[in-house]
Amino acid sequence: MATDITPLLPSQNNIGHHEQKLFSIVNEFGQESKRLWKLAGPAILTNICQNSLGALTQTFAGLVNEVDLAAVSVENSVIAGLAFGVMLGMGSALETLCGQAYGAGKLRMLGRYMQRSWIILLTTACLMIPIYVWSPPMLELFGVTTQISEAAGKFARCMLPQLFAYAINFPILKFLQAQGKVMATAWVSAVPFTLRVTATVASPETTTTDLKKLVKSRLPGGFAAQPIHGTGRRKCAIARVVLQEGTGKVIINYRDAKEYLQGNPLWLQYVKVPLVTLGYESSYDVFVKAHGGGLSGQAQAISLGVARALLKVSQNHRIPLKREGLLTRDSRIVERKKDEFGTEEGFARVTVNYTTVASLRKSSSIAINEYQLDVITGEIGK
Repeated sequence: MATDITPLLPSQNNIGHHEQKLFSIVNEFGQESKRLWKLAGPAILTNICQNSLGALTQTFAGLVNEVDLAAVSVENSVIAGLAFGVMLGMGSALETLCGQAYGAGKLRMLGRYMQRSWIILLTTACLMIPIYVWSPPMLELFGVTTQISEAAGKFARCMLPQLFAYAINFPILKFLQAQGKVMATAWVSAVPFTLRVTATVASPETTTTDLKKLVKSRLPGGFAAQPIHGTGRRKCAIARVVLQEGTGKVIINYRDAKEYLQGNPLWLQYVKVPLVTLGYESSYDVFVKAHGGGLSGQAQAISLGVARALLKVSQNHRIPLKREGLLTRDSRIVERKKDEFGTEEGFARVTVNYTTVASLRKSSSIAINEYQLDVITGEIGK
């Protein structure tokens, strides 16, 4: 009886067949991936460009101040997010209708569907205008602070054209996407995004010279001639502060506060504590001339100067500021370090007797001069 014997090692013909089959699978995978990415690539680019516009605005709002950053974030996530979802959902219905018309060969219906969608979405945009206009009280109902709600409402009113842009843009995108013209949709989304990035990057940065001109234009006659001013001190630092009604800018020695204080959040907090205590962080611009000491001491001196300037606005501010300890100068100082001979300046705690001084003068192993001995004995500074 004959039995089939299968060799353990495949023959050369079998090896060639397997290699050919493997090559065919790889080739099919590559072709299918190419067709897929030809459609998916522009669609991915379209979504990235659309979603990055709001994120880019929010990123650069963080360079202004914390309140504006919070306001833009709330507007993007709550108000604009609601409008984006409604418009996108209604635009997606057009994609279904256009796809059916395109598949049935009724190309004339594509344009009609898009025009009808424009009318419906523009009407919906008009109905959503009150959400943008009266957004502050709505945000407060959700627990957002009054200050951030007001700032977000102001930003939302400026973003009202966004509604009508959605109403026009989404039907066009779905009209093109239903016909497979995804590259056109990518261009429609990429061009505005590129212009937005270019405008942001190309905008001139505020230099020290510009800030100096700004300060001089805002403070005619100098710091001393302004009605709302105060002086603060901390250690060796002295800060002269002027407050003016504004949006919360802080300029120290003709430089932005974040740049001058090296972005240190604690020092920036020192500067704004009096304003935050009274709820004025976005109501006044702060102009400062500071010198002496380090940045930490200057920041605390500015805090005292701002608190004293706020008393010029109203004496009713004294109680809340005093309750937080913002009107009291911190008189603590750091004891200056001594070397092994105790010859640094200001050693009030060094106990000196003349027997020790005489032994120091006679000692040949200690390199000490007459000036250092005078410092120890207190002759310098009398």
